[in-house]
Amino acid sequence: MFNWVIQKVSDPERIFKEINDEMEHPVGVLVFGANSDKKMQVVSNLSHCLKKSFKINNASEEDLKKAGDMFDFTPNGTLIAVLSGVSSTRHEKRHKMVQIMKEIGMKTVVGVYVEIDPDIEYPIEVNTVAELLNKNPPTADGLKCLISIH
Repeated sequence: MFNWVIQKVSDPERIFKEINDEMEHPVGVLVFGANSDKKMQVVSNLSHCLKKSFKINNASEEDLKKAGDMFDFTPNGTLIAVLSGVSSTRHEKRHKMVQIMKEIGMKTVVGVYVEIDPDIEYPIEVNTVAELLNKNPPTADGLKCLISIH
């Protein structure tokens, strides 16, 4: 099994169709990045494109474990976990979340890195998180696919 790293995605819906049709389910999707508004736009698209999705905003390790206890993810189900900006910067946190997704029954785990637009001026908090992510960029370790959305 190999990991995909897909960068500069202009048509994420096409990728999400492949997740629905070609990846083993249930699928866990971990969304991370600096800009909360942009992450929520991506999550909205994910929710519409992926089958039977359940989402957790500002997900913690405990949230994922509770979701695993509370829900029986059907073979076509999708769990979308959105990390806060600060949690997004922590390499070990991202990998722990992937591990927990697998432990609660996700057969495939996909990472979605929502990058900021360099042509837009953001608040200092967003810029700080973006700088930290640039210093500690996400990797495809443990993921079937890492998608970088600009």
